[in-house]
Order: sequence, then structure tokens, then C-alpha cells
Amino acid sequence: MPNSKTIVEDWKIGWKVRRGMADEEHLVMREEIASIVRRFMDLESDEVNEMRRKAEGLEEICRKAVSEGGSAESAIDSFIQDISYHRDC
Repeated sequence: MPNSKTIVEDWKIGWKVRRGMADEEHLVMREEIASIVRRFMDLESDEVNEMRRKAEGLEEICRKAVSEGGSAESAIDSFIQDISYHRDC
């Protein structure tokens, strides 16, 4: 579960829904989901406000990366040049 690890542990902008071992299978009950949604909706929570602040920071980083001249464009251009060069060899 690399996406959930990144969101929960690295970026710290979310909570895990499933509990227990990663290989343990169980259904997430609607009560658990409702509880987490209520926690996210609590605008008075310092923890939630901090998550929102971090998410906004990530949003700005992503916008810059995909904008003209951003790192995503540069990476794609570099990749295309690289495969074009190797194809011509």
C-alpha cells in the first residue's frame, strides 16, 4: 500500500482506514468511515487544520511541477530526448 503509506506516514495528510496487519482482510464498516469523515469535517481540530495546511502546500508544489517550465515538463522533455537519442544510435 505505497499510496496510503505516503499519504499517512510521509505527507501526514490523512489517516488509515483499515486497522490491523496489511495482509489481514476485513471489511471497513460504515461506522468507521463515518467516524473518520466526522473527524475530517471538524474545522476546530488543530490536527485537521494542520493536515489541510500541508495538503495546500502539496497542491502548490504539484501546480508548479505541471506548469509550463515545471519539473514535470522538464522530466518529460528529458525522457523524450533520451529515448530519441538511443533510438538513433
